[in-house]
Amino acid sequence: QQQQQQWFAVEACFHALSCVSKRVPADENTHLPHFFNLFLQMKASLPSSSSFPGLWRSVVLCVGLYADWLFHPLHEACAPLMLELTTQSLDLPQSHPVWPMTVKQDHIAAVSLMKLASAAVSCKRPLPHQLYCSVAA
Repeated sequence: QQQQQQWFAVEACFHALSCVSKRVPADENTHLPHFFNLFLQMKASLPSSSSFPGLWRSVVLCVGLYADWLFHPLHEACAPLMLELTTQSLDLPQSHPVWPMTVKQDHIAAVSLMKLASAAVSCKRPLPHQLYCSVAA
């Protein structure tokens, strides 16, 4: 019960961050690094997508919205894990009665991966190896 509440709180944080993403500059270096670093520390205990589909949906949506931020030179250490989580979520079914993994007709993870690739190119960063593998698959 307590662990379930913890993950609902994390999901709510990702959802809230998604809501304000248009107002956060790519060089924001005060609050977001702490949040993403805390999430990185929690990754080992991240529940399966089947037990918390809403969490995975919120994470993947947020990653896509913060693609430019993640590939900014100040924050690029966060990008590999977020890319890994997004790639893993490609296996999630698009249809779900409460938490569909779609935006219009596209899988949310595919949209987020495209945003990550675009951000990497616009920042003149080499595309991470995982991105090539996930796009090729």
